[in-house]
Amino acid sequence: MRPWMGQSFNSKAVRTLGSVIRHPSLAVPHLALTNIAQLDFAALKAMGIRGIIFDKDNTLTAPYVEELHPAISDGFRRCQSHFGGSVCIMSNSAGTGDDVNFESAIKIETGLGIPVLRHREKKPGGLPEVLAFFRERCADEGIEARDLCVIGDRLLTDVVFGNLHGMLTVHTKPLTLQGDNKVALVARYIESRIFFNIVHARFSVEAPQHRLSGSLQQLVLQNGDAQEQASENERQSLLQTGAASDQHSQQDKIPAEEKITSSAKQEKKLQ
Repeated sequence: MRPWMGQSFNSKAVRTLGSVIRHPSLAVPHLALTNIAQLDFAALKAMGIRGIIFDKDNTLTAPYVEELHPAISDGFRRCQSHFGGSVCIMSNSAGTGDDVNFESAIKIETGLGIPVLRHREKKPGGLPEVLAFFRERCADEGIEARDLCVIGDRLLTDVVFGNLHGMLTVHTKPLTLQGDNKVALVARYIESRIFFNIVHARFSVEAPQHRLSGSLQQLVLQNGDAQEQASENERQSLLQTGAASDQHSQQDKIPAEEKITSSAKQEKKLQ
């Protein structure tokens, strides 16, 4: 996918900005993670979430790349194993009116094997198409926005979209800054500095209430990140090596102690 893709003006995002200023909690995610490898998708499914909406660039892939980023590939496979076909990508370029003949959407679907939602209005709009997709996939007309989870690296599009409609929202850090366009870099900097660091951290503004708000920590894998898991494995290996070494040391000491005791006994007999 080429940068920009001739994207049109996102009027929905501009109109929603007033709501975010009045209600800054809309830009605060329920969960903030390094990447999706830290998310427990099994727990997410067990708690009643019916479908997952992913942003693409810097959430699943590097910008404008049609293959999963190595850091999240295992996490995404876990997502697919638990949610099956109830997973989609919702982009503000591919699958929209900017995507001529949906060429980019088709290219992404071919490369990643994930449906790309076709939607008329850009995030934070597009709810009717989202609900129609998941109701069809799950064969359940009763699915509502609160039954869905949206995951992305952008606060003012991905997170605001989910919070506006009552979804569970998960914010991830960008996978890489290489290859991203300058506008996205500036927007992400403003989002993180103003809405996350200041609004959320300094003024303790929390995300809107969701039925899973009290169980959020149960959704975080302690060793979800592959690097953390490798470090933990290495630590355990060192501990086992240390324990084995201590055991050998003890075994080496025992014969020496027995020899001392035995010598003392022999000397006592001689006396």
